[in-house]
Amino acid sequence: MAITLTEGNDTFQGTDLNEGINALGGNDTVLGGGGNDTISGGDGNDSLEGQIGDDVLTGGEGNDTLDGGNGNDTYHVDNPGDVIVNSGFLGTDPGIDTVLVFHVDFTLGDQQENLSVTGDVKVAGNDKDNLIIGELFRDKELLGNAGNDTINSGGGNDTVDGGLGNDSLDGESGDDSLRDRFGNDTLLGGNGNDTLEDLLGNNILDGGNNNDQIKGTGTLIGGEGDDNLISSTIDAGNIPGNFLDGGNGNDSLTSGAKSADTLIGGNGNDTLIAGLPDADTLQGGIGDDTYELTANTAPISTAPGSPDVLTEFAGQGTDTVKATGFNNFTLPANVENLVLLGTSFNGTGNTRNNEMTGNDQNNRIEGLAGNDTLVGAGGNDILSGGDDADVLDGGSGNDNLTGGNGDDSLTGGKGRDTFTGGLGNDTFVVDADDIIVEAANAGTDTVISTVTRTMASNLENLIQQGSGHIKTFGNILSNQITGNLGNNQIEGNDGNDLLQGSAGQDTLIGGNGKDTLIGGLGSDILQGNAGSDRFQFNAPNERVDRIVDFFSGTDKIVVSASTFGGGLVAGEPIAANQLRAFDARGASETARFIYNRFNGTLIFDADGAGLGLAGVTIAKLQGSPSLTNTDIVVITQP
Repeated sequence: MAITLTEGNDTFQGTDLNEGINALGGNDTVLGGGGNDTISGGDGNDSLEGQIGDDVLTGGEGNDTLDGGNGNDTYHVDNPGDVIVNSGFLGTDPGIDTVLVFHVDFTLGDQQENLSVTGDVKVAGNDKDNLIIGELFRDKELLGNAGNDTINSGGGNDTVDGGLGNDSLDGESGDDSLRDRFGNDTLLGGNGNDTLEDLLGNNILDGGNNNDQIKGTGTLIGGEGDDNLISSTIDAGNIPGNFLDGGNGNDSLTSGAKSADTLIGGNGNDTLIAGLPDADTLQGGIGDDTYELTANTAPISTAPGSPDVLTEFAGQGTDTVKATGFNNFTLPANVENLVLLGTSFNGTGNTRNNEMTGNDQNNRIEGLAGNDTLVGAGGNDILSGGDDADVLDGGSGNDNLTGGNGDDSLTGGKGRDTFTGGLGNDTFVVDADDIIVEAANAGTDTVISTVTRTMASNLENLIQQGSGHIKTFGNILSNQITGNLGNNQIEGNDGNDLLQGSAGQDTLIGGNGKDTLIGGLGSDILQGNAGSDRFQFNAPNERVDRIVDFFSGTDKIVVSASTFGGGLVAGEPIAANQLRAFDARGASETARFIYNRFNGTLIFDADGAGLGLAGVTIAKLQGSPSLTNTDIVVITQP
């Protein structure tokens, strides 16, 4: 039944029927009576009372007083001055009441249960078990207070606080902030970059999509996105341990200090941080994960009962452990890298290709099997590569580096370092004070140096680096020594040595044995000494080298067919008509080398006299020894 009152100040008592009452203007008093009534106050300061039945009360304009009475009543509140009394027409109100709030801040009274919100408003529940629902696309502040509340914030960037009780909070869409406490709660972030916090109770916190910040106790789930999960440092009492699951994305998971937590990184490049003092279980999952561990009372292990249990499966990515405060730390299976931090001392790898880095302590780092990279950093470190091809770098300090089996690379860094290559073709990067210990028949080894150095026993090769004017002295083996950009002195000593200069004005001395001397760029001095030596020229335009002790028939001058050209044929000496002695130029197009027997000058002329190209002086033979065509040998290329 529809009933319309006047624009004046009306007083109306309804019947037991279901009535629709419109009070229009004026300060009206309307009593619904029995039935399920719909009462609208219209303009004015109205007093609306539903009495018995499931009533709908709308105050309208003005400061209205709404009392649904008994039944499941609905209130429309659209003015800050509206008041809901809800006294209960029969003394008590066993019904479930709902308040619809439109663009005004509001707090539920003692007898209302449900709240629906429209607009950018701040609303609060009461001590009952409230259902609070927010509007889409609005930024709201929703507070549950006491009771077991359910709050769905809808769209918008909302702030939600469940208060006391076992609450369920759902941020739905938008960048929401969800907070609760003192209960076993469920917080769902939904879509958006959400912040979830619930520090007490056995809770479920699920960030949903996007990049979320989650802190609390119970079960923490990152979902999609790059999430930050932190279990609470507050003692939750009855919670034996928290469960943190990062889900997809590059997540950060941190265990609190009051429980034994389980951290699961999921897919993505995750960071898992264990807490103290309880034992945490960590599993990075797929991706390049980082574990941050702090020593408790024993080293980490994959065995039950250890302080922390770390599990990685094969093929899930390249993982790193950052270990703080460990006396000895051994990488678990399927974890590749180790970084020692703080007061950690010793680290041991596994069968994978490990990268392990020390700190400023005196570290002992062992790679075991695999192609490992070990870096000592500061301190007097002991690095041992173990099997396979390893890279060792001592850093600063007086370090001891052992390559083990395999083709290893050892760099001492600053300090007085000691190297032991072991089996394999090893490379040593040294400075002036370093010591190399190498056994016989342990491989073909190479030293890289920027300082003057005498090669230790059982070392084969040395490469000078930098631009300093340094000296290198070989040993009794057949050495291969290469100069740098400076003016170097290189002496092979015993053995059949290969000595090669670079861009400077170098002095190469072969010593005993069948040596090969290559001056390179610059005006070099070449001295073969005893033995049948080879003086090699890789190009005709490398300036003029001086050969101190050339012996015809014993020593050879070697040139390259590919770089000299001129029709030279590789694999044999030049023809007799390709060498012309005495004259300053060739006498025919066949002559390619002109040798002045009076001053020892050796000239290369690519086309002889016939084409008139200027000859290039490549060497001066000290003492002007005799020279025949068989003394000049052609190779294919340098």
